[in-house]
Order: sequence, then C-alpha cells, then structure tokens
Amino acid sequence: MDRPPADDRDLPALARRDLHRTLVVPTLDEVDAVERLADLATAVRTGGVVDRVVLVDGGSTDGTPARAHELGLEVVVAADRPPGSPVRGKGDSLWRVADLATDVLVFRDADVVGVGADDIDALATAVEAGGVALAKGRFTRLQHADGPARVVSGRITEFVARPLLGLLAPELDLPEPLSGQFAIRASVLAELPVVTRYGVDVGLALDVAARFGPEAVRSVDVGSLTHRAKGDASLVPMAHDVAATILGRRAPDDGTPGPVRTANVDAMLEPPDDEPGAVAGLLACAGPDGPLVVRPPRRAWLAGRADGHADDHATERP
Repeated sequence: MDRPPADDRDLPALARRDLHRTLVVPTLDEVDAVERLADLATAVRTGGVVDRVVLVDGGSTDGTPARAHELGLEVVVAADRPPGSPVRGKGDSLWRVADLATDVLVFRDADVVGVGADDIDALATAVEAGGVALAKGRFTRLQHADGPARVVSGRITEFVARPLLGLLAPELDLPEPLSGQFAIRASVLAELPVVTRYGVDVGLALDVAARFGPEAVRSVDVGSLTHRAKGDASLVPMAHDVAATILGRRAPDDGTPGPVRTANVDAMLEPPDDEPGAVAGLLACAGPDGPLVVRPPRRAWLAGRADGHADDHATERP
C-alpha cells in the first residue's frame, strides 16, 4: 500500500487508502439544530465523505439527545464515558471521544450554518496529506441580525487570540485560531492533553505545533458560515479561557506554580482509587468560571485504567 512520507518530527504516516473518517458534532442544548444535523449526517454518509457521524452531548437539558435518537443519529453522552462526571465545556466532550476507532476525526460546531459536506471533505483531506496533523477551518463570518447578511469579525479572535498568538506564537499563522471546524488525525488527538471549555481549539493548535512543528497545522477555507452571536457579557469567560490557554502553553515555565499554572486540583476531580488521574493540571483563570482543567492524553489515561480497556461502544468501528 502506498504511503505518504513521514515528516522529520515523527508524525506517523497515514495510509492513502482505506482511511476511516468520523464526523463528531459536540452539542449542548442544541435541539433546534438537530434536524439540520441529521440532514448533514445523511449527506456526508451517503456521499462517502465520512464513514460515521457521532453527536457527543455534554449534558443537554432541552432534549437534544432524545431528538437526535429519534432522527437516527448516533449519540454518545459525555457523562456515560469515563471518568465520572464531566467538567463543563466542549473540550471535555471532545476528550471523551478521542479514542474513537477511526483515522481522521472531523469536528463541527452544532450551531453553525454553512459548513457542509464539501467543507468537511476538504478538512479531512488536508490532514490525510503527509506531514499535516491538524486542519483548522477558516471562513467568512456572516451575521443576519437586523437586515441583510454582513461580514463580521470574531471579537475574541480579534482582541484576544490573535494579539497573544502574534506575540507568543508568531509562527502559528491561523486566520481563525478559535475555529471549532477542524480535522485532526485520531492518533494525534489521543496522544495530546486537552484543555476544557473555550481553551480547547487554540490549545490543540498550539500543542500540535509544539510537537510536530507549525507546518503540521494547516488552514483550510470552508467558505462562509453563520452562528448565534453572543452578547458581550457572555464573552468574558471565553476571553479568560483563551488567554489562560495561550499563556499556559507559551509562557515560560520554571516548574513552579504561578499565575497561569497551578498544582492545586479540586477534591471533586480526584479519581477513585481504581482509576488513574483524569486531570493533567489546571490553568488558572481569573474569570467567573475558575481554573481550566487540562485532561491528560486519552490513550495514556485509558492504558492506566484498572481494566485496561476503552468503552466498546465508542471505540468499535461500525
């Protein structure tokens, strides 16, 4: 079987043929979007873009999982995946499906409109190229409120992420570093720590670049999209999470706890006696939501479990 060349930083080569792709859509109270997601799932499966579509729910109270089941979607409830109770945020849900049996994982936010089958295919194709581990979707952001659609900028992207990345990680040239539309090699995701809440997207980009070089992160055009605009007050926790993640990944580390890193792990996050630690560390955050939990690499965590096995339902290929 022909294989692309591995790069010089030990990024494993992917087979060019017989690749298995999985589309994962994290949800939290997205019942109004489920019918649209079911249509997308049908399109990408029947069109041969992906082999599997999984909706991973982070604790919806509006009936999202039940509605998804009604429409034939495969649903994984984050709380049913070890370890114990999840912490809040998309990052924790993403970490809990990092061991899905697949070659390429494509993530798409549930609340966006405009990222379709062709875009998902473009993201997956990008990470199947030699030397590429993560493909981040770049896009034109549209807003329809109060009249015709107009192009807008992401406020946290423009005012927090880009300035900090420009100072601390200028080699990571990403127009949309916070994009939730991305593809990643499953083998890479399973070996990386995962920052929870709003730090997950930029944290993965920084970690992939640090491990495999910035050339392993590619930007892919996925056209235009719309999503629900958040009010300024709701952006405060997001700004803190993003800033804490970037600083925690790129600030100098002398091995001692500081204003960004802290060694204190809340008692509620301590694992039971028969399970390995499910917290790699905390990123301190002065915002209202407190510190960010950093989950350890999923593969290593699963290997340390008493039974030594992942959940069959999530890891077995259909």
